Amino acid sequence: MSAHPRAIPTNNCHQIILHQPDAKGSDFGRIEDMAAQANNNARVALGGIKRLPYYSTKPFEQAERILRKAVSNRRVLNDNFRDAALELFRGICELECLEEYQSNIESILQSLRKAVELSQYVSDLLAAEQEIGEQRGIVR
Repeated sequence: MSAHPRAIPTNNCHQIILHQPDAKGSDFGRIEDMAAQANNNARVALGGIKRLPYYSTKPFEQAERILRKAVSNRRVLNDNFRDAALELFRGICELECLEEYQSNIESILQSLRKAVELSQYVSDLLAAEQEIGEQRGIVR
């Protein structure tokens, strides 16, 4: 008479572990995405500016024009873009609009701030990459 096990032994089970490295990766690998995000944030801010009353945005019309041109040409990694965005930021901070525009103004300011931060950060990464290349004797 053979003995049949009444229970399946559990001492020989396998455990599988999935190791995933940091999904974020380095910022150099995401440099194009960050530049595109800067452009998109500026585009969102410009969309919000269109919803403000014209008389309130008239004083910084030139900065808005520069920003629109930079966004349409997708050239947001330069000082002209950042200067225009910061001028708009300061001008919008000083607006004394009706309460109904307050959430729009906050959204515009947040988008402009993020656009400038990303533009500056990507420019810093590119400058660092260039300087490291020069230090290593890699000339472009």
